[in-house]
Amino acid sequence: MSNLAYLDLSYEIINGKAYMMSPTNLRHSEICTNICLIFKNYLKGKTCKVFQDAWVHLDKNIIAPDLSIVCNRSIIRNNVIFGAPDLVVEVSSPSSTEKDNTFKKTLYERHGVKEYWIVSDGSIEVFILENNVYASSGVYHYS
Repeated sequence: MSNLAYLDLSYEIINGKAYMMSPTNLRHSEICTNICLIFKNYLKGKTCKVFQDAWVHLDKNIIAPDLSIVCNRSIIRNNVIFGAPDLVVEVSSPSSTEKDNTFKKTLYERHGVKEYWIVSDGSIEVFILENNVYASSGVYHYS
């Protein structure tokens, strides 16, 4: 039973289907924390708030994006976000790449998330919602 710390039974529901979430590894956690700190500093004194691993309800979908920024605080109730965040960041891993690039991207687009970032392998692809469709505004590299 000494490996219970590595057991993660969390799951998300996307389009009525349950998807097990991958256990967080240290690199993933470090990337999320760094991005969260940058946003937290940038948003200091502004109405928007950044959340890490917060539950988001979009109709019958229940997801936990790595990072969410919410400017309309009325959608935050009982420590859950009910509605589309303004920005969502997913730090992709080999096991989540397909889900992040297809199901989640379509879900966020359909529900009006204004900006969606996919972080993977030293790059960030940024999608901006234009006329209800995501358009890539570019891929940005970091080290």
